[in-house]
Amino acid sequence: MRLIAWLCGMLVLSQLAGCASLVTSHGDVNERVDRLLDQQEYGKALAVVRDARATSPPAIVNLQEMEQRIQAQVAIYEQQVITRAESAAVVGEWGAAFELYRDALSRLPNSALLRQGEQELVERHAKYAAMLDMDRLIAKGEWTLKDLEISRLAEAKNPSSWLGPYSLKRKIAHAD
Repeated sequence: MRLIAWLCGMLVLSQLAGCASLVTSHGDVNERVDRLLDQQEYGKALAVVRDARATSPPAIVNLQEMEQRIQAQVAIYEQQVITRAESAAVVGEWGAAFELYRDALSRLPNSALLRQGEQELVERHAKYAAMLDMDRLIAKGEWTLKDLEISRLAEAKNPSSWLGPYSLKRKIAHAD
């Protein structure tokens, strides 16, 4: 009998604890949104507002105003990220620029503006890498030309050596 009374007491306590853990939707939504905005988790904050709009009566919560406030902060955040990434790319810190976009897209995965900015950064980086590769090839060509000129001068000074003509022919073949 004591066991049954104890089990019933535990059952009642667990039900009360479950009811006590329920919070009102209005205060909880505002607190969660404010906390997410402080952490710059804009995508999650928008999801909370949209979920609350779907589940709570419109008269209770000012969800439209809250969503507009979040959208305004999202627009400011997107512009800040794009500006910082652009500044990093201008000074050649491509890794930092890509990291800014990665972090921002983790916070706002559905942002078309951030995706477009990241794509433009990828294209600019590809052009920059192609330009560097072209500069490297030009420098290598200039070095090869100077090396051939020096080898021809060395061959002209010592025509009896077998190593000079052999080395010169190898350099000419390698240059082609």
